[in-house]
Amino acid sequence: MDIFDFIREKRAAGQAVVLATVTAARGSVPGEPGKKLARSADGGLEGTVGGGELESRVIEAADEVLAERRGRLLSFELDREAAGGLGMLCGGSQDIYLDYIGTAPALVIFGGGHVGLALGVLARAAGFSFAVADDREEFVSAERFPGAFSRHLIDFEASWDGLPVDDESFVVILTRGHAFDRECLERALASPARYIGMIGSERKVRAIFDGLEAKGIRPGDDPRVYSPIGLELGNDSPEEIAVSILAEIVAVKSGGSCRHMRERLRPGPGSGEGEG
Repeated sequence: MDIFDFIREKRAAGQAVVLATVTAARGSVPGEPGKKLARSADGGLEGTVGGGELESRVIEAADEVLAERRGRLLSFELDREAAGGLGMLCGGSQDIYLDYIGTAPALVIFGGGHVGLALGVLARAAGFSFAVADDREEFVSAERFPGAFSRHLIDFEASWDGLPVDDESFVVILTRGHAFDRECLERALASPARYIGMIGSERKVRAIFDGLEAKGIRPGDDPRVYSPIGLELGNDSPEEIAVSILAEIVAVKSGGSCRHMRERLRPGPGSGEGEG
């Protein structure tokens, strides 16, 4: 497998990767500049930086980089006579840079109905990975969601143990009922999720917020909460709603303004451009 295909597949499956690249080589060495090795968080390996003891050390360091989420530069003396050398007969030295490559931005979609299905397809095409959770087996099947990195048959009112929700997750709540949406929202608020979006009319959202506020939970005060979810695009089909949701998520992820790009070419009031 091509090493970059390996990286793409692992990231899409929710796995971080370290890419080790030989950046400099002096003397007789097993790996010339440009040689690459990829190590994924699930233990996968692809490529080589020369093999032997050096490669074992690189893999150990890659596992540390995965834990620290921060790249580093390694320098190796291969001469067995040199102080601190690896004891290799070839001699020379190598510099290898380990680059941390995080997982693809991940959506966790609660509800595998029409909107959830459309959102999963769009998210995958846009370079996101996604997981889907539902309490109906047919709505989390591999046949329905072949592109999901994980599928979860759950009780919405039960624990979220085992669900892939962390501080980089975008949680999208699209279940088949108000009560389930409320349960998911309450649990999402207690999670470290980066974004929490819930579908619904203004009336439904207000009712759910009021119910949680009666329990001392104030979703309206949490800046992570976007509900009703999505940008106002005049949308009504599942696919159009999915576009509005993903557009909002991209804006949150990237810090976008959601302004029309053409406005960059148009002078603002009082700018003086185009006057006189």
